[in-house]
Amino acid sequence: MGGGGAAKLGPRAQAPRPRFSSRIRRARVNDEARKSFGEYEVVCALRTDASRVEHETVAKWVVWRRFSDFEDLEKVLKKSLGWQLDRFQFPSKKWSVMDKLAPAFLESRRAELDAWWQGVISVERACDFHMHHCDPHLKVFVKAAEKIAAAAAAERPAAARPRRAS
Repeated sequence: MGGGGAAKLGPRAQAPRPRFSSRIRRARVNDEARKSFGEYEVVCALRTDASRVEHETVAKWVVWRRFSDFEDLEKVLKKSLGWQLDRFQFPSKKWSVMDKLAPAFLESRRAELDAWWQGVISVERACDFHMHHCDPHLKVFVKAAEKIAAAAAAERPAAARPRRAS
């Protein structure tokens, strides 16, 4: 018998650790409301190691956000993540642009937002959505809680899932 040393844990002995990736893929003009506005497609992927089988599952989804949504997020993230955001430049409002719905303007702003977004999601532990220390504002912004719950439900054996009333 070996004495005193810590037991070595295999790679599967650790809790599954989701990995989040995202990008702002495109912009569009939404004219379904009373007043037209630009919005940005945030493409998200959450990779998790399945606990029962040696494979990885990937949940993919999209959320659409207005520039003002990103502005609001940036304000709350400055409070919650503080100095960790100092090196990431948030795009300016660019009030001098006459047509804020012009494709060239929306694409330019999309690229700037994506550069900022990549910095934000790279902040250590901010996107560890399965852990208590993740940033709750980011979790809500990308609607990650719903995807984590759906993935957990899919992971449960069929016998453990709640039955639907007929």
